Amino acid sequence: MVFETSPLPGGDPADTVVQFSANDFLMLSQFAPNVRYLVTGASSLELPF
Repeated sequence: MVFETSPLPGGDPADTVVQFSANDFLMLSQFAPNVRYLVTGASSLELPF
């Protein structure tokens, strides 16, 4: 969806792919540590990491 709508405001497709890939990598690499911190910090649940 992001790549398909990037030409509408005159965006560069190559720049869009780089930004989208960087965003995906950051979300995947930081999601698990954030969930672990929030779940174990907010309650006494144990996660099997």
